[in-house]
Amino acid sequence: MLRKKEEQDREKPQRHLFRFPHMGMWTKLRPGIWNFLEKASKLYELHLYTMGNKYYATEMAKLLDPKGELFSGRVISRGDDGEPFDSDDRVPKSKDLEGVLGMESAVVIIDDSVRVWPHNKLNLIVVERYIYFPCSRRQFGLPGPSLLEIDHDERPEDGTLASSLAVIQRIHENFFAHQSLDEADVRNILASEQRKILAGCRIVFSRVFPVGEANPHMHPLWQTAEQFGAVCINQIDEQVTHVVANSLGTDKVNWALSRGRFVVHPGWWKHQLCYTEELMSMTLPLNNNKQSPFLHLRQATNQAYTTDLTSSIMMRLKVVVPLVFAFVIIAAECNHEVDVLYAWRLELTDPNNVLQSWDPTLRNPCTWFHVTCNSDNRVVRVDLGNAGLPGRLVAELGGLTNLQHLQLEGNKISGGIPSELGNLTNLISLGLSQNLLSGPIPVSLGNLRSLKFMNLNSNKLSGRIPDTVIQLIKWGQLQTLNVSNNQLAGTTRLMSQGFGCTAEDLAQTPVRH
Repeated sequence: MLRKKEEQDREKPQRHLFRFPHMGMWTKLRPGIWNFLEKASKLYELHLYTMGNKYYATEMAKLLDPKGELFSGRVISRGDDGEPFDSDDRVPKSKDLEGVLGMESAVVIIDDSVRVWPHNKLNLIVVERYIYFPCSRRQFGLPGPSLLEIDHDERPEDGTLASSLAVIQRIHENFFAHQSLDEADVRNILASEQRKILAGCRIVFSRVFPVGEANPHMHPLWQTAEQFGAVCINQIDEQVTHVVANSLGTDKVNWALSRGRFVVHPGWWKHQLCYTEELMSMTLPLNNNKQSPFLHLRQATNQAYTTDLTSSIMMRLKVVVPLVFAFVIIAAECNHEVDVLYAWRLELTDPNNVLQSWDPTLRNPCTWFHVTCNSDNRVVRVDLGNAGLPGRLVAELGGLTNLQHLQLEGNKISGGIPSELGNLTNLISLGLSQNLLSGPIPVSLGNLRSLKFMNLNSNKLSGRIPDTVIQLIKWGQLQTLNVSNNQLAGTTRLMSQGFGCTAEDLAQTPVRH
């Protein structure tokens, strides 16, 4: 699916989907990124900020700014050399404004995570993650299909980046409209605008805090609501506009429903505060559906899927007073090998639980049993011989471009051999013997110039042995080709031996060079 989309994307004037084989990852740019960068660069000096390592940061800078006109070398990377890209599943890291010229009073940060900016929370606007790939949804524990799987994406004209562009334009205007630039402080501007979001809301919580909570006003939800202009109270009164609850059926919820007040999930305003355009607006959008007043997060927001971000852009105004602006998420990246192997896992039956450790929520499959990785955390071996696995091979296996050994002999794998296995140009050993494979031997296997051992014996393969495969003996490194006990037919010339032999001959004796 990804390869097909990449091919389609190449034909567009401005690409959004890229594959980095040398990094073992794909990157999907958020819709609207090119318009955002073009217009933002006229107001701001751009800095690329990522928690990834320098290598990753450099690759992203080349991708976003191939001519070097936007960032001009202003790339900040805070990751260690062992982790190429941002991660939320490791020990929490933090970002700060060190290395970015400008006072904190002139800094606005947009990011998807509060916890990575512990020293600059007053400067922070939180936006949604851009989660495009299946493995990203699993990594963050999100159910349901990804944007890729449903073939859906944000719209460039009104997506997150379009909204964010309007926000930074408004910040620019407000900052420089101040009577004294020496006294202008974006933290005050943001606080003032934030208080408008929930202004007029009087909120009571129902079974959101632990029973007997002595200081509910210290809870992050309570404090966040007050930060954005709401008034929070412990008990119901007639001025209450919203009841925040995790479930229906409580006394407070029933009271609210009987009086037509809004009952919302705790995630409701979290999502409201993620929308930068709403953040700078004067009014609070509410769902007026009286028939279903309990607003689950996805119902209340009219958004089917959340999104994932990785990098930040730091921007400083091209004026005397430097206004630094941190913006997020240009790209979402994914180690596709997790998706490849898990897609195959779904096509297999595992009666002996040999695949029990294949956890799709991990960033890479290197801790899975029967999978071996190299020092770059790329899969180089899959050893599942004699595991008693029924199922079939999948085309996605052709995406394991670093694979050197695929040992699947002695199983109950049926169906055909995918032609995509011809993409495994680093493969040294292919062991598919003693299965139930049928159909022809793909011509594409002749692309495997590094292959030394090809064991396809004891299956139900039919047709001719492709000349491209036989020629691997002369032009490649193939030492053993075993196709015995199949249903092959025809005559094949062994170029390296200079004589002809039938498929029956090959069936009797493995070809050795």
